[in-house]
Amino acid sequence: AAKKTHTKRHAKAYSTTKKAHSKRHAKASSTTKKTHSQHHANASAAKKTHSKRHVKASVAKKTHSKRHAKASAEKKNHSKRHAKASDAKKNHSKRHAKASAEKKNHSKRHAKASSTTKKTRPTNESKTRIISIVKESTNVNVAHPDHSAHSSPHTTQPAIQGQPTTPVPSKKSWLGSIFG
Repeated sequence: AAKKTHTKRHAKAYSTTKKAHSKRHAKASSTTKKTHSQHHANASAAKKTHSKRHVKASVAKKTHSKRHAKASAEKKNHSKRHAKASDAKKNHSKRHAKASAEKKNHSKRHAKASSTTKKTRPTNESKTRIISIVKESTNVNVAHPDHSAHSSPHTTQPAIQGQPTTPVPSKKSWLGSIFG
């Protein structure tokens, strides 16, 4: 009876200890498992956050590159416009210089023509006056054969046989008629 009682107590104690150990093990296992899962979840979330930041940084980098490219293109366009304006200014200056040179050449030609006209005019007038004087002296002598009898500065040459007497104005009378 004592042995049976001992065995029962031993069995009971063993059963209790075993159950308590199982409970503790289950509890520890559950806690560990949950903690591990939580760690894993946290790590996964951190990884996703890191990926998002990486993607965001990559987008920002692309945007920055686009802005840089756009600024570079605008700078090139500005340089082109500046160069075009500079060329237009140079062409304008060339046209202005050409027009100025043509104006000067025109003035020179005009001055030269004016000078030539002034020089030529007295000569033509002198010729006209000489012709007029010759005609007048010829007419007077033909109309008045005895022109030498009058107080005229003209002289007559002796007539050659077979030719009529033609009066020839003297050099002094010619100069006096031309130059007053």
